[in-house]
Amino acid sequence: MLSGLSRRPLLAALSLMAASTVAMAALEARPRDGRDVAAIFPPWVGATDAFGRVAQAGGVVVRQGIVDAILVAHGDDPEFATRLEGVGAWLVLDPIAFGGCLTRSSNFDNEGE
Repeated sequence: MLSGLSRRPLLAALSLMAASTVAMAALEARPRDGRDVAAIFPPWVGATDAFGRVAQAGGVVVRQGIVDAILVAHGDDPEFATRLEGVGAWLVLDPIAFGGCLTRSSNFDNEGE
């Protein structure tokens, strides 16, 4: 059993590991150029409202995400990501970060065909 003194270094190491993992994930998720992004809106924002917000920010929807509140979108200038945040996007990420897991698979999109 670990004493209170020997737990401190372990807890410090685990805290540093968690903090560095979060920092690396944040760096990986940043949009590369601000033009092609995955916009994550609050969960209560429906698909129609999310599409409207992307248009209001000056972009077009490329594809839907895994839920209605996530859209992959394209804008014509580097400030597009900033404008998406201005219209209520909680997060604006690189759409291929994390292996593109924020988007629906093509099999799911073509399921009814």
